[in-house]
Amino acid sequence: MRLNRFKPWLWPVIDANLPEGVERLDWGETGIRKDPGMGEHTDGIVLRSPAGGVMYMSVTNANFKTSGDSFDEEEQIVQGDPPEPVAPIDLKISADGRIRMADLEEWLVMVLNNAGNKEMDHVERLSTREAMYQPQFGFCVYWHSLERTYSTPFYTLQSGQRRTEDSRFKISEAF
Repeated sequence: MRLNRFKPWLWPVIDANLPEGVERLDWGETGIRKDPGMGEHTDGIVLRSPAGGVMYMSVTNANFKTSGDSFDEEEQIVQGDPPEPVAPIDLKISADGRIRMADLEEWLVMVLNNAGNKEMDHVERLSTREAMYQPQFGFCVYWHSLERTYSTPFYTLQSGQRRTEDSRFKISEAF
């Protein structure tokens, strides 16, 4: 599933599962596309915790096919069995209204996994996989089409903190 279809599918899935006090913000409306290195094709997930901290995660696609469908061609939709549902969990919020990134990652993977999308093969937590490149947090959606969607954090900002070049990729344990 490519980003032009993933985002409209993803927002209602996240919104339906967000706990009270957590707010999803629109990536473009945050002004992040004006930041250095960001452009109109950069997109992602932005959440505000009850404490007022904000987390930005990029969302990108990768095509791992050896032949056939490329990003220059119309997308070929491939369906199969959706992932087996896992036990539902609540997104944990600390007494001071902060969200731990490890808890957010686990919750996002559960929400995506349990959405019943027939194009999705499985979802993987990036912080727990064995890989040469180990991002601190994030997820990868593996699609039956052999494409992948990655989401990794750009910023975790505490209440009142602004995005700066120095704060990019300096991911706090909680926001």
